[in-house]
Amino acid sequence: MHTRACRVIVNCFLDGRSSRNNSPPTKADCLRLLKEVITAERKIKSQTSYDLIIVNHQTGFEAGDEYLNNLNMKKTKNGKIIVVNTENKGVSFDGYNTAFEIFQKDYDYWIFTEDDHILFADNYYDKLIKEFESLDNIGFLALAPKSKDLRIEHSGGGFGLTTTKSLKKIYDKFGKLPCLETHKTRAAAEIFFTNAFIQIGLNIVENKNYSLAPINVEQCKDHMINLKQDKNNLPFLFKVGL
Repeated sequence: MHTRACRVIVNCFLDGRSSRNNSPPTKADCLRLLKEVITAERKIKSQTSYDLIIVNHQTGFEAGDEYLNNLNMKKTKNGKIIVVNTENKGVSFDGYNTAFEIFQKDYDYWIFTEDDHILFADNYYDKLIKEFESLDNIGFLALAPKSKDLRIEHSGGGFGLTTTKSLKKIYDKFGKLPCLETHKTRAAAEIFFTNAFIQIGLNIVENKNYSLAPINVEQCKDHMINLKQDKNNLPFLFKVGL
């Protein structure tokens, strides 16, 4: 059976993003980074076909919007690029919800990432699907660590792989995927986006194929703990920022 899969990137061209985790500081740098994300995706080898869905929270940055509009429906090595322009709601989780509302009938597997994550490992989608399907009662295969110091179990950034079946259960239970609209603050949206899998009786599992930290972890202060938690010397999957 043909696997229907996608990677969702929520993009926002903004000035003044925090440098703490190597995020681009200007709109122009955001565009430069997005181009690197796309270039990397176009080089990746994969047995799984998957589309790249970019939800663009518009900020009036014409150069960025023009670049994305020109990318829309262009082919990659593994699928096509789909651009969705929408109002700027400020955080990735609203963009994840937007993508699911539009495309839930088109895909079986979803990987959610923010716009400063450059994924570069060949066959990553193949390996993550295989691992996901090997696990019992799995809801979310995390590419970032699960919470260790908070009582509410979750995985940071909503960065990981899941299925339409699981997302549909969450959507039906809450009326949306957890986001700023439903939880009012970014911190709450980030926690409950993945904690929702726990609430429907499924597990969050840290993936065992790749490091939970970016390859440039020394430049990303909040990710240093991720590397310390990774005791298996796993290969890197992603870079954060420029």
